[in-house]
Amino acid sequence: MSSSDAPRKTASITIKRWSPLRRDRLASADAEPHQHKLSTPPRMRWVQLLSSHDDESFSTAPTMGARRDSVTSLESASTPPMAQRLLAYATRWPLRIGALELRSKSPRSYEAYTEMTPREDDAEQIAADVDRSSVDGLEELAVPWFDPAEHCAALSRLLRAFCVRSPGGYCQGMNFSAAVFLMVMQHGVDEHSRRPSGSSSSAAPHADRGVWGKDPELALCGAEEMAFWTFVALLERLLPADFFLLPSMAGLQCDVRVLQQLARTEIRVLQLAGVNEDDLAAVLKLTAYKWLIPCFVNQLPIATLLAYWEKLLLRAPPQVQGEPLLGVSSAHLQLSLALLHECAEELLSILITHPNEAMGLAFNMLLDHALARHDAARLLQLASRFELNHHQLSYLRSHLRHGTQSGHADASLSGVQSAIVSLLSEHRQSLRVVQLARESILIAPLPPPPFKVACSVPQHYGQFVSMCTLTFVAFCLWTSRALVSAIPRRPRTRIALPE
Repeated sequence: MSSSDAPRKTASITIKRWSPLRRDRLASADAEPHQHKLSTPPRMRWVQLLSSHDDESFSTAPTMGARRDSVTSLESASTPPMAQRLLAYATRWPLRIGALELRSKSPRSYEAYTEMTPREDDAEQIAADVDRSSVDGLEELAVPWFDPAEHCAALSRLLRAFCVRSPGGYCQGMNFSAAVFLMVMQHGVDEHSRRPSGSSSSAAPHADRGVWGKDPELALCGAEEMAFWTFVALLERLLPADFFLLPSMAGLQCDVRVLQQLARTEIRVLQLAGVNEDDLAAVLKLTAYKWLIPCFVNQLPIATLLAYWEKLLLRAPPQVQGEPLLGVSSAHLQLSLALLHECAEELLSILITHPNEAMGLAFNMLLDHALARHDAARLLQLASRFELNHHQLSYLRSHLRHGTQSGHADASLSGVQSAIVSLLSEHRQSLRVVQLARESILIAPLPPPPFKVACSVPQHYGQFVSMCTLTFVAFCLWTSRALVSAIPRRPRTRIALPE
């Protein structure tokens, strides 16, 4: 073997260890060596590509309507291999959803949270759930140095630290999404600078340095800490504050009712006569619990799950006057509606033809259908059709916060309220008449005037603008009617016809 072949063999081994998905490129390296720049490892080329974008390009995301036509197939030729996609996810997700901002503003560090003791009941539940936090397909995301024992220990530390930070404590189902975050963030750590196996997050703070190490402020932030802050950002910035708040989990209950309402109004097949409303509501409720609590982990194929998190869930919250709106993500509702829309006819057939076994059959059918959705691009494109802006979502949640006390059927909107939800759609925002109607129903009041007295009582300004708007409209209608009635009418003359 010549001396010139030695570096090439070493580079090939490095590519093979990086990911088994690169075997095709490894096989073609001998045939066309000029296509692979072995002087720069593939990982470093992707880090350089990602580092060329500033933080704003990652923190700001276009609206769903702008991305509706840009959802492309994940299996296209331009899609990078899984390992490089995971590196991109580990770089983008913390920047996009504000995990780094939460870290900088937190009164305590992640190390301080791990040293504190959570409540006894939370600690016992976490210890029981960590050993059964298996995720289907998670081995496909594993780094070459993956250690199951170290992964379980890191997951336990992460969940215990979250219980110390969050007043609501731990809720069963959090462990699955936290396990996925831990695995993805490991791809942001270089193998040669990772923390020694078995050490805690504070044992070697400078060793576990990855793609975040290029920022001096993040030089001490490792994969476990970054997974923690990304997990916290998901629960505190994207989902409602009481989504996992025990014992009632009011935020989850409210979103389930919102999903039931949207399924009845947006999926026309479910509006047909002959469907038992109680059975339909019960099936939707059970399925929503199964999907929403773990953020669809173990309910979708792992590749589809990551695409859903990348394209819909882990997006920057909308900005209003420079401040982010917290808890207004509708990604979980959009994906649920897309899955229900795909199998609506089969669901309707089960509810009508099997009334005695409808709940069990329909529930299993919906879960099996979601687990078989490997075409992520088509699913996400369908989910983009059910986009909800923060005005619509806030209105739905405020009117469906409390359900009925009897039977399975939950509270639903009236015809006027459903029309208001449609009125709040941003697609109709350009119409001036619609804008006036929105302002008159106190959904989007006019910006406050430049008067200190009016700004000191903002809680009364919306009612004042609404009253003035309605009064002006009523005065215009009354004036026009009065003017029409005041115009003298010419008497009708009859023309005598000759006999």
